[in-house]
Amino acid sequence: MDEHKMRKVVVLSLASTLLAILFFIFGRTISKGNILLDLVYYILSIVLMLISVLALYNNNKIQSHKIFRYLMLVNVLFMALLTFYMVNNHFA
Repeated sequence: MDEHKMRKVVVLSLASTLLAILFFIFGRTISKGNILLDLVYYILSIVLMLISVLALYNNNKIQSHKIFRYLMLVNVLFMALLTFYMVNNHFA
Protein backbone atom coordinates (compact mmCIF):
# COMPACT_ATOMS: atom_id res chain seq x y z
CA MET A 1 0.00 0.00 0.00
CA ASP A 2 1.25 3.42 -0.88
CA GLU A 3 2.40 5.54 2.07
CA HIS A 4 0.18 8.41 0.91
CA LYS A 5 -2.91 6.18 0.79
CA MET A 6 -2.20 4.77 4.25
CA ARG A 7 -1.84 8.28 5.66
CA LYS A 8 -5.10 9.30 3.99
CA VAL A 9 -6.96 6.32 5.50
CA VAL A 10 -5.62 7.09 8.98
CA VAL A 11 -6.48 10.79 8.77
CA LEU A 12 -9.99 10.13 7.45
CA SER A 13 -10.57 7.54 10.16
CA LEU A 14 -9.49 9.96 12.86
CA ALA A 15 -11.64 12.70 11.32
CA SER A 16 -14.65 10.39 11.26
CA THR A 17 -14.13 9.46 14.90
CA LEU A 18 -13.78 13.10 15.91
CA LEU A 19 -16.90 14.05 13.96
CA ALA A 20 -18.87 11.23 15.59
CA ILE A 21 -17.81 12.30 19.08
CA LEU A 22 -18.61 15.95 18.33
CA PHE A 23 -22.05 14.99 16.96
CA PHE A 24 -22.79 13.07 20.12
CA ILE A 25 -21.63 15.90 22.38
CA PHE A 26 -23.65 18.42 20.35
CA GLY A 27 -26.73 16.21 20.50
CA ARG A 28 -26.34 15.68 24.21
CA THR A 29 -26.01 19.43 24.73
CA ILE A 30 -29.17 20.38 22.85
CA SER A 31 -31.33 17.44 23.96
CA LYS A 32 -31.49 18.33 27.67
CA GLY A 33 -32.37 14.76 28.61
CA ASN A 34 -34.80 14.03 25.75
CA ILE A 35 -34.28 10.38 24.90
CA LEU A 36 -35.38 10.72 21.26
CA LEU A 37 -32.83 13.39 20.41
CA ASP A 38 -30.16 11.53 22.33
CA LEU A 39 -31.02 8.37 20.41
CA VAL A 40 -30.80 10.14 17.03
CA TYR A 41 -27.36 11.55 17.76
CA TYR A 42 -26.26 8.26 19.33
CA ILE A 43 -27.22 6.32 16.20
CA LEU A 44 -25.53 8.91 13.98
CA SER A 45 -22.34 8.67 16.03
CA ILE A 46 -22.32 4.88 16.09
CA VAL A 47 -22.87 4.69 12.32
CA LEU A 48 -19.97 7.07 11.67
CA MET A 49 -17.71 5.01 13.90
CA LEU A 50 -18.80 1.76 12.26
CA ILE A 51 -18.01 3.20 8.84
CA SER A 52 -14.59 4.17 10.12
CA VAL A 53 -13.99 0.68 11.53
CA LEU A 54 -15.09 -0.95 8.27
CA ALA A 55 -12.76 1.26 6.23
CA LEU A 56 -9.88 0.40 8.54
CA TYR A 57 -10.76 -3.30 8.42
CA ASN A 58 -10.86 -3.37 4.62
CA ASN A 59 -7.52 -1.58 4.39
CA ASN A 60 -6.09 -3.90 7.03
CA LYS A 61 -7.07 -6.88 4.86
CA ILE A 62 -5.16 -5.38 1.92
CA GLN A 63 -2.04 -4.66 3.91
CA SER A 64 -1.73 -5.31 7.60
CA HIS A 65 -0.48 -2.44 9.75
CA LYS A 66 -0.56 -2.09 13.50
CA ILE A 67 -1.98 1.43 13.24
CA PHE A 68 -5.13 0.10 11.56
CA ARG A 69 -5.74 -2.41 14.34
CA TYR A 70 -5.04 0.23 16.99
CA LEU A 71 -7.50 2.69 15.44
CA MET A 72 -10.14 -0.05 15.17
CA LEU A 73 -9.68 -0.73 18.88
CA VAL A 74 -9.98 2.97 19.70
CA ASN A 75 -13.22 3.22 17.72
CA VAL A 76 -14.67 0.15 19.41
CA LEU A 77 -13.78 1.60 22.82
CA PHE A 78 -15.47 4.89 21.91
CA MET A 79 -18.57 2.99 20.76
CA ALA A 80 -18.61 1.12 24.06
CA LEU A 81 -18.22 4.38 25.96
CA LEU A 82 -21.11 6.01 24.09
CA THR A 83 -23.28 2.95 24.64
CA PHE A 84 -22.44 2.89 28.34
CA TYR A 85 -23.33 6.58 28.59
CA MET A 86 -26.71 6.07 26.87
CA VAL A 87 -27.59 3.05 28.99
CA ASN A 88 -26.46 4.70 32.21
CA ASN A 89 -28.36 7.96 31.65
CA HIS A 90 -31.60 6.71 30.13
CA PHE A 91 -32.15 3.10 31.11
CA ALA A 92 -30.65 2.80 34.58
